[in-house]
Amino acid sequence: MGLDLTVMPILMPLNTWWLGHNRLSFIRNYDLFRQIPGYDRENAMPVFEANPIPPGVAFQNCSDSGIETITEDSWGSPLTYVQSNQFYNLIVVRTATHNHNAAIVQFLASLKPAVPVVLYWH
Repeated sequence: MGLDLTVMPILMPLNTWWLGHNRLSFIRNYDLFRQIPGYDRENAMPVFEANPIPPGVAFQNCSDSGIETITEDSWGSPLTYVQSNQFYNLIVVRTATHNHNAAIVQFLASLKPAVPVVLYWH
């Protein structure tokens, strides 16, 4: 099984509740993933740090079965987040997935600097 990443920018973060209704899924590219915190495989070189979801904040995600609370990714690790301006530091290597992944990185980097972006590894 491979490793994939979906990011969820929280455009309206509240003190006790974050809703991940915007989901952006990167096309698998390990050269990109190794730059992102949470990629814990060989040759990981994150260019920024991730933070745990703040205590007292419930993260919920919209799914086909409704809104569900999520505390861990598919690998059993606690969810983490980064701030949107940290995506400025990523280098998207030219591959067949370049345009798709570059568009996601550009979108995230264009948000207000303090927007939390939840990292969901699966």
